[in-house]
Amino acid sequence: MTKTIRFPLLRSFSSANCHPPYCCVSPFLSLGQLRFCGIKAQLKEPYPLYNLYKDNFDSHPELEGVGREIVEKCKGLPLAVKVLGGLLRGKPYQQEWEDVLNRELCNLPEGQGGISAVLKLSYNRLPPHLKACFSFCAIFPKDYEFDKNELVLLWMAQGFLQQPSQGMQQMHDRGHQCFNDLLSRSIFQPSIRDRSQFMMHDFISDLAQEVAGEICCSLDQLSLGDNKARHLSFTPCQYNVLKRFEVLNKKKTLRTLLRLKGYNPYHYMAKEVVVGILPQLMCLRVLSLGGVQELPNSIGDLKHLRFIDLSYSSIQSLPESVGSLLFLQTLILHGCGGLTRLPATIGNLIDLHYLDITNTPSLTEIPLEVAKLKSLVLLPKFILGKADSGLRLKELKNLTGLQGRLSISNLHNLLDIEDAKDVKLYNMKLDDLSLEWASVCSASLSKVKDFQTLECLKPGQRLERLTINCYGGEEFPSWIGDPSFSQLKFLELRDCQNCTSLPSLGQLPQLKELIIKGSKAATLTGDSDKFSFGDCFLSLEKLVLEDCCLLGKLPKELPSLKELLIVRCPQLTYSPVSLPSLQNLSIKECSEVVLRSIVDLTSLTCLEIFKISSLAFLPKKFLELMIVLEEMCIDSCEELTCLWEEGANIANLAHLRRLSIRRCPLLTSVTVELKSLVQLSIWDCPDFKLFLSGQLPATLKNLKIRWCENLESLPEGLMDDNNGDNMLQLEELSLGEIATRNLFPSGLLPLDHMSSLSTLTYFYINRVEGLESFPESGLGMPNLKFLSISDCKNLRSLPNRMHNLTSLQSLSIFWCQRIESIPEGGFPTSLTSLSITCENLKQPMKEWGLHRLTSLERFHIGWICPPGDLLPPSLIIFWIYQVKNLRSLSRELLQNLNSLQELYIDDCSELQFLPKEGLPSSLGRLRIHNCPRLAQRLKEKQDYRRLIAHIPCVKID
Repeated sequence: MTKTIRFPLLRSFSSANCHPPYCCVSPFLSLGQLRFCGIKAQLKEPYPLYNLYKDNFDSHPELEGVGREIVEKCKGLPLAVKVLGGLLRGKPYQQEWEDVLNRELCNLPEGQGGISAVLKLSYNRLPPHLKACFSFCAIFPKDYEFDKNELVLLWMAQGFLQQPSQGMQQMHDRGHQCFNDLLSRSIFQPSIRDRSQFMMHDFISDLAQEVAGEICCSLDQLSLGDNKARHLSFTPCQYNVLKRFEVLNKKKTLRTLLRLKGYNPYHYMAKEVVVGILPQLMCLRVLSLGGVQELPNSIGDLKHLRFIDLSYSSIQSLPESVGSLLFLQTLILHGCGGLTRLPATIGNLIDLHYLDITNTPSLTEIPLEVAKLKSLVLLPKFILGKADSGLRLKELKNLTGLQGRLSISNLHNLLDIEDAKDVKLYNMKLDDLSLEWASVCSASLSKVKDFQTLECLKPGQRLERLTINCYGGEEFPSWIGDPSFSQLKFLELRDCQNCTSLPSLGQLPQLKELIIKGSKAATLTGDSDKFSFGDCFLSLEKLVLEDCCLLGKLPKELPSLKELLIVRCPQLTYSPVSLPSLQNLSIKECSEVVLRSIVDLTSLTCLEIFKISSLAFLPKKFLELMIVLEEMCIDSCEELTCLWEEGANIANLAHLRRLSIRRCPLLTSVTVELKSLVQLSIWDCPDFKLFLSGQLPATLKNLKIRWCENLESLPEGLMDDNNGDNMLQLEELSLGEIATRNLFPSGLLPLDHMSSLSTLTYFYINRVEGLESFPESGLGMPNLKFLSISDCKNLRSLPNRMHNLTSLQSLSIFWCQRIESIPEGGFPTSLTSLSITCENLKQPMKEWGLHRLTSLERFHIGWICPPGDLLPPSLIIFWIYQVKNLRSLSRELLQNLNSLQELYIDDCSELQFLPKEGLPSSLGRLRIHNCPRLAQRLKEKQDYRRLIAHIPCVKID
């Protein structure tokens, strides 16, 4: 079976008569898998002419015939044509084209061999600097998505872009040109998943590996005897233990140690890697590590370093020896939340080009020496110091090369307005600017100074994003809202509490997102001459209004608005607002009159209502508008007595799939006659008692009822089989915190009458006081994957025949004090996670059959500790909780756990000893909580601390 998929092979085609080719491929191939693979294109015309030369052949008609022959020689292989197009495009000489046709393509083999030959031809014709840049990309694994700017910085660090008499900026620009050259030759291509990232086709990745040879490889491929590798990459684990990096010992010629991006940027690195192995790598130019807790002084001995990336590490500071790295070009500290200071010696790094300190909230001061770094292109954070220390605003005038993003904070520390006049931000190539004061001052002099400061800090008109925070002036300068800022797409005004008026913003032609928060003094009525909020924002797609206490009206027309959030705007009055494109509406802590003001909601798909005063029900007219609504959440509406006004036609909600109701204390009932409902959640409604007459829709997959203490019955069709022809296919059921015993009068969960539960995959029961037992026949849930039973104080036994639940992967049983034994037959062998903490569970663990659970990865046990070697070696996470008589962890308990990564010991007050042989070398995290004797021993005895020194993450409290 095949399916036609159209895709462009090159940027455009030579004429209107040249149609895009298409492939017939299996429908089971995703577009991401296709990615211009070696599938033979079935061409719509006998001789389709691809764009091998610019846009057309009008200026060089003699090339057209040769181009047709080249396309035919490629035998319809899209990747081959694409790469040849990149090679020949822009070359106007017929002889060059004929050389490719007659010499290089004369014996082009079929299929993959043909593609490889074309790719090799393309590589051989690259200039030397592009060959070096391309072969370095062998460091990336197949399907890896890389960032353009990061790759350019890596090329710079390796010296691939260096030319005599060129500065850092020229080198950076040349790197971007090299990247664009490789992109135009189809060696790189944009990622389908994220167009801001790039990747290489598998065949091109193979070519990179071939030409790089053994110079580039991954950490896991490296052997102890391999001394040829120069560029090494690794994908970080959550816990990067010493054992994995021991292969780097004595690799003195290594030039690159590159951490690749993973799904989770936060991880931990063993201290011995940083302290013991890193100082040996004396030729390193690129160092990229994450999870580093402390960087040693010896980092200053790695004199060749050009690139350091410590993003998402837990470091608090960098050693002053960093100032000895005189060739350093790039320093990335993004996401280092604990970073409090930069080294005073940073001014020595005169080649520093890129200093990324975004997302470093603890960094509140930047040393004055940063102003010496005149090669800087990126300095996203500029923090003004106090009068006697730190940076002055005037220092920015020396950093004329800054581009991209810039945040200037602590503007309240500005002493001389002349400093702001000297900066001339409009000469910088900024596209994202943030201006921040620490707090708003009501003093008259401060208001004037803030206005003058903001007036002087006018950026260039290429700006795309602007944020102003805690500005203290009474009005904004005229440049804000000026239509000459035609590229501005995002504007945020936060906590500008003294402003009594706001600028006209509707004239910004490209503005797509507007956020106004904390404008408490502005009247914002739309009638003021000073504030034209009544302008029509033709391009605006997202509007956020929060804590605008005196906001009286909304703009009358927002034709493109897709998302609207209104929070704590108590003075909003009724004024009809047309929102024909709105998809997401969230109203929080406002009057119910806001709901009645919004009309034309025919595109709305998501509605969130939170703490709306005086809201007893949703108005009929409001519901009639929402004909495509898919999701509704109502939260903390204390006066809500029913969902909708009497007589409302809920048939209009034919597309509603998810309904969530939380913290509505007066709500007593809900109707369930919603034909498309997939998910229903009712939380913390203490007076909620029943579901009104009507069958559950057959579409329902997920039902959650929690903190409804007085619930008297479950919906019709769930407690019995009387659901007519609408057989339920429920997949997830959560029942929790139900105090009344009326729900299960006999104490028995009536599974024999609940055939709809046979499809369950997730079953959660917590604090259901009326539950005493399960049916004798056990749980008839063959598809169940997750089962959690907790805090059911009257439950006497677990379900029988649990070993027959062959799909069960996770089982949790917590705080069921009347349970004393495990059911006969034990647990299903399919389990990957098992948690049991029942204080009166007396049955010996040898009878549990834990050794049969060969897939078990997570084990949480309370009140009792397993004896000997009962635990399966597959364990990754082991948690011991409240074992009061445990004095030591035995060697036998842990000796076979060679895959163990996380060990948690919690509330074991008598525990004093760890195994003298040490803990498993695979262990990446050790958490010891409320074990005072063991904690004291580890604190006082240095020899004892050596037992845990290899573990990347240790927390003792």
